[in-house]
Amino acid sequence: MVMRTKIFATAVAVAICTYCNGSLFAADEVDDGSAPDFALKSTTGPNLRLSEYRGEVVLLTFWASWCGECRTQLKAFEALHQSYGESGLALLAVNLDPQMAQARDTAQALGLTYAVLHDVGGVVGEMYEVDDMPLVVFIDREGQVREVVEGFSRTEQDHYADQLRNLLRE
Repeated sequence: MVMRTKIFATAVAVAICTYCNGSLFAADEVDDGSAPDFALKSTTGPNLRLSEYRGEVVLLTFWASWCGECRTQLKAFEALHQSYGESGLALLAVNLDPQMAQARDTAQALGLTYAVLHDVGGVVGEMYEVDDMPLVVFIDREGQVREVVEGFSRTEQDHYADQLRNLLRE
């Protein structure tokens, strides 16, 4: 009940912030385990909404350009995107830097081909309770959070691939 209250309070705050600063965000009433919906501007221009990926397995990661571990993870996720992108994997990298240019420059430097989004003010990061980066959220085809992993190390790459294969088979 505490988690549900926190998510509801965050959704209300987001609605107020959206009205005030014009950033895009939409939070639905969240059932336990449901991934909170949001819309963010991508570094390539269009706005993307998480709920548009319903029916696909989503690997959602939160990162910042100053985080070395994040940069290593983003590059490793490019390989996962190339391997599983046509099998129903959607990879969304939510950047928490103050300026979108930092996210865009980092994505270009790393050669990322998946969606990189910018979270103005960290509102979505707060919804997902991002305390440490990188933070990875595995979301199944029905929009349910299946696992959350903080941090990144090369030894976890096999776990990520196994988890994705399992979710893609469901």
